[in-house]
Amino acid sequence: GDLTVVATQSSEAGAHNLYVQHASRSAQFQRANEKATQVLQAMKDKENNLLAQRHAATTPAPNLTANHENRSAHYSQKVTDANATQCRECGNAEEALIAATQAALTAHTAAQTAAAFLGLAAKNYAIASQGFAAANKEYTQVVNQMCPITLTYNAAESAFASIASAAQDLKQKALIAQQHKAWEIANKTVVDTAQSQYDTAAARATAAEQPIAAKKATAAAACASIVTPQAQFLLTGVVSAGRKNAPVNVVTITESSVKFATNRDKYKLKNIPSDMFGSFYVQADHYKATGEQKFTTNRPVVVYVTIDSRGDVNLKALPDGFTRYGSLAFDHGFSPGTPDFTKYGVVDFPMYKKAFPPGTHSFQFRFACAAAWFVQEAPTPDLCGNGQRAVAKWSSNLKVCGGNTCPSGWHKCTGQDVMSAKVTYTWAKSFSGCYNFDAAHDCGGCSETCTSRKDVSGSRKLCYDAS
Repeated sequence: GDLTVVATQSSEAGAHNLYVQHASRSAQFQRANEKATQVLQAMKDKENNLLAQRHAATTPAPNLTANHENRSAHYSQKVTDANATQCRECGNAEEALIAATQAALTAHTAAQTAAAFLGLAAKNYAIASQGFAAANKEYTQVVNQMCPITLTYNAAESAFASIASAAQDLKQKALIAQQHKAWEIANKTVVDTAQSQYDTAAARATAAEQPIAAKKATAAAACASIVTPQAQFLLTGVVSAGRKNAPVNVVTITESSVKFATNRDKYKLKNIPSDMFGSFYVQADHYKATGEQKFTTNRPVVVYVTIDSRGDVNLKALPDGFTRYGSLAFDHGFSPGTPDFTKYGVVDFPMYKKAFPPGTHSFQFRFACAAAWFVQEAPTPDLCGNGQRAVAKWSSNLKVCGGNTCPSGWHKCTGQDVMSAKVTYTWAKSFSGCYNFDAAHDCGGCSETCTSRKDVSGSRKLCYDAS
């Protein structure tokens, strides 16, 4: 979004647009920060592993044969040292990128808050201005009714009383108008202050973004030889069965609303949450049929469907396996106050989600309905490495598996985790990094943990005897 756009002092909508732009930037920098953090963790693990290898290589040999082995390993030690240096340089570059993205994220969050305050101030100013305009109109009407005064000196007493009463009413109307004007001026001051605060916050957010491109380039260069780059998230082969066979477009969500369908110009989906910015929206037929909704992706994804709630259609049409996740607003595009708006209004479209691994997938609405769907790259699974690496012997494996230095909110996967989450080989290979896990492959089976002898599938008796 273009942050040079300035919300006018009386525009609540303008301030909201700025809020959405900053929310979108915040979401982008949050994803960049998380990705850099994952690479940094992988580099720390790899560096620790290399340092452990170096320590083993420098242990004095107990005899002549081992001494020859140590000499032959001297070159390998140099390679290990070089790799450790590369890991450290990559880690340093990622730390710098994390700091930069965090600074930008913090600055945009502050600007987002300032934009929200500006929107509220603009709304209150508009209300105060409307109040003064109405009060001033009433005052003017009384003045026009009184003037010109055409009473003669010998008019009836009741005529003079009527003028006195009107004058008293005029005074009250004047006092009310004065109060509303004071509120308007006070709210104008609040808007000016909010505008100034927003301008400062927006400038800081723009400045905070400036170093990120260079930090990204430095990190990419430093990590190029030791980090396998992730493939770009792709969504292909999209099919959306509809009643009218309307064209299918795939658009990227960058704000809180999107055109609903390719065969409906005015219809919109609104209130899209900022954590869905960057997802793909399948813009197709307004009315979905019960045929295939199909797609192919190279990464794990979450698919969101949103369905018309009128007549409980959402419950009748919900595809298999989807669970409730909030709601969106469906707007027909009619202006408030018009008969069509009164008749149709804004409709609640409940939203549901389901996770899919990489590959080709399809689902069907069980009932023809007004509906739509999004595809979002799934967040990286909650994994972490603890800087240790298993070695050849089972006893050492048991010691490694006993440790856990994961930060709060993260955990080390067990064999049971992998089975419960139905993690496929392709899925496990879809994100970069090297992670420790608490499980053991034994006699064709996978144990719950390193020390457990129970196969997670329940179909095999494992060979390893923990006793």
